[in-house]
Amino acid sequence: LHLAGSYEEMGRQQAERLGPVLRDVYEFNRADYDASVAELGFSERAFEPIVLPLASALFDEASGFAATLRGIASVLDVAPREVLRASFALDAGSTVFVATGSATADGGALIGRNVDWGDAGGRRRPVVAHLRPDNGDLAHISVAWPLMHLPTVGLNEAGFAISLNYFDTEPLVTLLRPEWPQRRA
Repeated sequence: LHLAGSYEEMGRQQAERLGPVLRDVYEFNRADYDASVAELGFSERAFEPIVLPLASALFDEASGFAATLRGIASVLDVAPREVLRASFALDAGSTVFVATGSATADGGALIGRNVDWGDAGGRRRPVVAHLRPDNGDLAHISVAWPLMHLPTVGLNEAGFAISLNYFDTEPLVTLLRPEWPQRRA
């Protein structure tokens, strides 16, 4: 996907271009979240003390995450916190390698990654997005999954590459402290 503009506009563009694919992933993930909550024996309200402050905190952070979330939510016609809940259903990790410069045949960048979660029967296919923010941030490429608007692999125009090997134990990414270090980087 080639996206440009504010982070909210790019969130909308991504959602519009993915269209029914994103809707399908949203509904699948949202049902998975509801099933997980029920399986744990909690009511939806049990998670409100976590989800609502997290959603509120998102509106104050500077990485563009909240704006992207709002853009996606506007196209899905749901509240941003519902998109956030749906993204909680995607929980896993992976391993990555990056090669640039003389390590590749043409001097370009090569990024590879294995995925340690299922693709939900083909629903969760990777999305490669080329982003050109209009706020002065560097243009960058992000590889993630629909609704997972935190890049799992990224490379900016300066050649800085990042990979987030996400697990619940990752100290920088928690439900209680939404730092989103990969968005800031």
